[in-house]
Amino acid sequence: MSQISLSCPCHPTEPPEKVVQAITNLFPDANLEIEETEILGNSSDFTIFKKMIREQKIKDTARQVLEHSVSANTMTFHLNKQAAFASKVNFTDGKSVLGDIIVKISGDDIQSMIEELAPKAKGEERDDEKGGDD
Repeated sequence: MSQISLSCPCHPTEPPEKVVQAITNLFPDANLEIEETEILGNSSDFTIFKKMIREQKIKDTARQVLEHSVSANTMTFHLNKQAAFASKVNFTDGKSVLGDIIVKISGDDIQSMIEELAPKAKGEERDDEKGGDD
């Protein structure tokens, strides 16, 4: 079972309900709390997020970002909240001017979660998995 923690800054110039909408566009079941300067919450379902990755045809990019975001049994990555408001997945480097949605996914088998979210194309092998003599 995976646990998804979500956080996103909410600046005084931003209506909190729009930031909430951005988050729930990607994680509709998110249980969110509006704090003074940020919105915090959690979710247990990444079905819509996974569906958007496939619809936008960004599995390779998503896989690369997710693989580089792993530490122990947690993946931490950033999503552009303006893109999320438009129901799009856009990974960032965490340096967006308005701030990003920070997603932390924890679980016992992170590699299986990556495979579920952004599977490799059938027959695709990574260089380090190929056998034989080079």
